[in-house]
Amino acid sequence: MPNFRVFTDQPSDLKTLVYGSDGTVDRVLLTDGTGALAMYAAGGSLTVAATNLDIRDLTATSDNILIYGQDSGATKRVVLTDTNGALAMYATSTVTVAATDLDIRDLTATSDNILIYGQDSGATKRVVLTDTNGNVQVMNQRRLLTDTNEAVGTGTNYAGATARDIGEQSAASFAVLNTGANGATVKLQLSPNNSDWLDDTAETTVAAGTLVALAPSKFLRYARISHKSQTSGSDTSLTIWYQAQV
Repeated sequence: MPNFRVFTDQPSDLKTLVYGSDGTVDRVLLTDGTGALAMYAAGGSLTVAATNLDIRDLTATSDNILIYGQDSGATKRVVLTDTNGALAMYATSTVTVAATDLDIRDLTATSDNILIYGQDSGATKRVVLTDTNGNVQVMNQRRLLTDTNEAVGTGTNYAGATARDIGEQSAASFAVLNTGANGATVKLQLSPNNSDWLDDTAETTVAAGTLVALAPSKFLRYARISHKSQTSGSDTSLTIWYQAQV
């Protein structure tokens, strides 16, 4: 009834229905038991229409998320990487780097030094040693020794034993032991080419069972012992040692 007035001091007695329209008929707006406005129709499900809606966990094989920044003009830009995915750290203007004890300059002998290391037999790193003048110190823990021998038989004429290359040796010598029953004659010979030989020592007699030593008195690259029987037809056997050290 128009202008019908209601007088009450109880708020719970005052109730108002809120209507909407379905386009033709006015409808009371629906709520649940708590008064929350219902967003579905007549208790049924609510259908959502969407394009390319894919609700699932993201995967690296099928999804990507671009990270954006913005330039000085506030334009959004995708963060740049190289082809390996490394973040590009260059800029179109000067980049200021804050660092402690950063010294980028040419090295100089007056203010800089670089130590050169080697390693000992136990694989421990050692600084290469020099004297006060800067000369590299070379210390031999032991000399390299060559020690070999051969057995030969004597004949009527001189014959050369194995030639030895003594060009890089600091010391070289020969020892001859007569292991036979007859005397022998030996001499030390030198050669520049292992072909042409000259006598460096006089003939030395080696009696049966005795040992003699012969060493070069001059320097040529090759050395050998030349030997023969002391008496023609009375041959003997010899053991010849060659020993040298660097």
